[in-house]
Amino acid sequence: MILTPPSQYVDEVSLIKAIQDPDEATKELLKCRDNNIIYHTVLFKIK
Repeated sequence: MILTPPSQYVDEVSLIKAIQDPDEATKELLKCRDNNIIYHTVLFKIK
């Protein structure tokens, strides 16, 4: 993979809060801005 400016990549992630309600999770996903990333999954375990 070749990264050319202004490409960005994620080198560190941390779980802040797990949201169980799918509707609330979708609302948070839609509110995401700037350098914040929300990972939306139906998986019970993130590896």
